Formats: sequence, structure tokens, C-alpha cells
Amino acid sequence: MRRLYGSLVLALVVFKAGAAAPEPPPLLGVASGVLIFLDSGRVRNELKLSPEQLKTIEELRAERRQAFEALRGLKLEERVKKRQELARTSEAALAKILTPKQLRRAEQLYLQRRGPMMAFTLPRVAATLQLTDEQKEKIRRIRKDLYDQVRDRLRQGQVTAQQRAEWLRRGNEKLLKVLTTAQKTKWKELTGPLFKWDFPRSEDKKQPGKGSDRPALPK
Repeated sequence: MRRLYGSLVLALVVFKAGAAAPEPPPLLGVASGVLIFLDSGRVRNELKLSPEQLKTIEELRAERRQAFEALRGLKLEERVKKRQELARTSEAALAKILTPKQLRRAEQLYLQRRGPMMAFTLPRVAATLQLTDEQKEKIRRIRKDLYDQVRDRLRQGQVTAQQRAEWLRRGNEKLLKVLTTAQKTKWKELTGPLFKWDFPRSEDKKQPGKGSDRPALPK
């Protein structure tokens, strides 16, 4: 009887240990996108960057700025190709600077900042969420309808920060409704604990070669 009881206790402990730590979602390779937000002290603190890491990251950012400046004279096709190469290079460099935990949080912050309106159009996000063709089409239509409402004003810079924030909020809410319950759970895993930004979207700095932190106008 004692042996049976001991076996049951051991089995329960093993079960709990196995169930306590679910596998985190795979990294999507977009953590380097957070580099444009590292002027924020709150972002640096959230990532718990050491002085040595900050120094190396600043060197990486300077190299990126120079590299993107050099792309200005290239034709569009060649420029896009070079930007993709630079993005991969930056991602690899950042992976050597940050710890795995920091790298995951950096990716979460980037996806949070982009939000569904921008992040759902990223191929790796769409693949991880396992968006169906029907969902992708719904997302495309929702984004286009929203942009059609403010397209001219956006291009002329006539949208205030408050209006932009409200517009993005409505868009994000609509896009989240396209997801299934399981996909919403996966999105929460990808974005992690909510982070409170200390600057509005209108103050996002322009990322060399990628434009500002704004969704591209859909066709």
C-alpha cells in the first residue's frame, strides 16, 4: 500500500513538473525592430540592458544608419533586397548581444508596438498564427476600408496623434475579431505582458530604410 501511494505521489509530481512549463512560441526574427525605440529609458530598463550591451547596441545602430543611408541612390528592387539583407544582419548581430530572454522580450515589445494593424501583415506572424486565406482576405479588406477613410489626410499629414491613436485602436479591435480563440491566445503569447510606452506613436522615430512606425497604405 505504501509503495502504491509513493508511486502515485511521484507520478503526480512528474505530471505537474511537465505541465508547469509550456513551450514558448518560436522567435520570429523581428526583435531588431525594437532598435528604433531604444532612446526610451523605459524600453532600455524593460530589456534590462547592461552598460556593455548598450554600448554595443549603439554601435550597431550607428552602423545601420550608415548602411541605410548608402541605399538612397539604388533602384527600388535593389534597395528592397539590400534592406532585407541588412535586416537579417541586424537580427543576427542582436542575437549575439542579447540573452535569449532579452531577445524574446524585445520581439514582444516590437509586436506590441506594431499591433495587429501592422503585425498581421508580416509573413512570419501570419504563419505563426496560421491565418487562413479567408482570414488574410478579411484582414486586407478591413485595413483597406480603414485607410480609405483617412488616406488623403494621412498623406497630407493632417491627422493628429490622438486621431491616429483612435484610428489604430479601432483597426486593431476589428482585426482581433477575425482571429479564432486559439489564434488570440497565440497572439498574446507572441506579444507577452503589456508594456506601457512613454511616448505616443506620433513621436516614433523613423527607422532608416523602413519608414516610420506606421502601416503601409494598402493597395
